[in-house]
Amino acid sequence: MQQGLSHFLSEDPMIDLSFACIHLTAAFALSILIHVVAILVFRIGKSLMRRVHNEAQGVHRFALSKAGLSS
Repeated sequence: MQQGLSHFLSEDPMIDLSFACIHLTAAFALSILIHVVAILVFRIGKSLMRRVHNEAQGVHRFALSKAGLSS
């Protein structure tokens, strides 16, 4: 197994450690970025849904008033 992985490893273990740290840092940063994007999408969607709901309520009230069935 070690022979199959030898081309991924360098002669200096500190270089391997630094690459591992870089990869972990990049993975952590990517994870944070994905969470931030997900939160923004959720908030924008929530805001749009609230607007659509308020608009629908206004249209419904208008239709009721035109029909003489004010609530």
